[in-house]
Amino acid sequence: MHEEVEGQALTRNVGGFRRFIEAAAGAHASVINLSTLAHTAEIERKTAEGYLRIIQDLFLAYRLPPLRERNRRRTVGHAKLFFPDAGIAATLRAHDPLDPPRIAAGQALSGLVAMHLRAHLSSSALSETLSYWRTSTGLEVDFVVRGAAGITAIGLKRPDRMWSACFAGLVAFGDEHPEATRLLLYRGGNRFVSGGVTCLPLEEFLGDVGGRLFGGPAGTLAQEPKE
Repeated sequence: MHEEVEGQALTRNVGGFRRFIEAAAGAHASVINLSTLAHTAEIERKTAEGYLRIIQDLFLAYRLPPLRERNRRRTVGHAKLFFPDAGIAATLRAHDPLDPPRIAAGQALSGLVAMHLRAHLSSSALSETLSYWRTSTGLEVDFVVRGAAGITAIGLKRPDRMWSACFAGLVAFGDEHPEATRLLLYRGGNRFVSGGVTCLPLEEFLGDVGGRLFGGPAGTLAQEPKE
């Protein structure tokens, strides 16, 4: 990596760049806040902005844009920062013993799903787009796949059991987009439908991403159990 950094004329502050990488990895799967990243890395905000462009140019990170549309709810307009592999993010991030383990675990899980979605969409002949959706009040859908096949909204929860609050983001998204297919991925072992939301074991979805998004013999959503 050092040669690439030299090529971008960053050798005057390699230490700052390293600290920025660690801060960015700690913000994996989170909404980008350049001021916070700059403060954590002890660099100027403008410098952080340049470093962010560099790590994207080096394919160390990418932005997941928010779904841009007009609707009844005010939505967040900032992109999320993702590393292409959860293992890369875990390796690069600064390890703080005070960090709650659940945060890193949640980021890793979100990154894993993003990695599978991007891999499938990049190999698909369809012009699908990937984004996320979050309202100013905190309701969120982790991933939104949109294109010729329609809209699929995907929520992600770490627990192996579901309760009403887990569905809030997808329910709100359904109010705005009643035509959307809504999936909630979780760590449990059963498939079921609740309030129009199809709940799927995470491992099952990852084993058949294409079928779940676009239909097919192994994953047609119409085959899901009814409420």
